[in-house]
Amino acid sequence: MAGNLPEGAVIDIPIPSGEEVLIATLSQYGTIGTLLFVLALMNVISQERQTGAIVFVVVRPVSAFQYIASKYVAQLFILLVALAAGYLFTWDYTNILFNYVPWTLMLGSLGFYSL
Repeated sequence: MAGNLPEGAVIDIPIPSGEEVLIATLSQYGTIGTLLFVLALMNVISQERQTGAIVFVVVRPVSAFQYIASKYVAQLFILLVALAAGYLFTWDYTNILFNYVPWTLMLGSLGFYSL
């Protein structure tokens, strides 16, 4: 009624394939995930400074690079576990709601994206 379309006009929106849904999901992870990762790393370091826990680290012979790199690796591990869990659930829902995507393709895209 509101589109002023002629009688009998049909709007046909194609249903995306399972592979297209997984690609769209990975693009969303890249946008929001990077921001959250950086903010979480900054928060970890600032919280240790505010609570005074960093004093226990700096009294040892640890350089600033080693300290920040260790925090980065720990956060990266948490990120990869969360990414794998989220992508696994996304793959499962994609299989249920759209069409089946082989698990080898899912693992390949997850491994490539994790790099």
